Amino acid sequence: MPYIEFQGASVDTKILSSQFACDLTACKGACCTVPGGRGAPVREEELPYLQKAAQAVPPLLSPRPAEILEQFGPVEGPPGDRTTVCVDHGACVFVMEKDGIALCSIEMLYRRGEFAWPKPLSCHLFPIRIDQTVPERVRYEESEICRPARERGGQEHVPLLTFVAHAVERAYGPAWLNALRDTTQRRDG
Repeated sequence: MPYIEFQGASVDTKILSSQFACDLTACKGACCTVPGGRGAPVREEELPYLQKAAQAVPPLLSPRPAEILEQFGPVEGPPGDRTTVCVDHGACVFVMEKDGIALCSIEMLYRRGEFAWPKPLSCHLFPIRIDQTVPERVRYEESEICRPARERGGQEHVPLLTFVAHAVERAYGPAWLNALRDTTQRRDG
């Protein structure tokens, strides 16, 4: 898979050429419920937010995730390899369900103006992943669970970079995002 070197990061060119727009009615929030026991990657600086979120979200959760959150907390793993806790090797402990769709309870509180932080950056960026290598590797994780999003993005002509723009700004800042967009336009010229 080709990468370009860009302002201190190695960027997957698929990020620049793919189309993507989440379709929750089709995927049902599958990215929040991937089986396997490891939740969303978490940065060390996100730990205080997740601890606060663990206190705020229980009223939105069903009994089992609330029990797991109380018993084990929101995060597991050693420093540098932390993830959110999962419920019975499946859904993230922060998942709430509404009309058969898995949603992030942290994001729900954020959208209501009841919490000051949207959710872990890795969740916000998905399907883009940032590998903490030197240089940092910014890659597109193309997954079957996101097929409906690729189809919708193609139908609606939504570039992946546009879809994740707010999250990319959160990770790298607006100047980085704008420069990457300029690079994309010059490439596609």
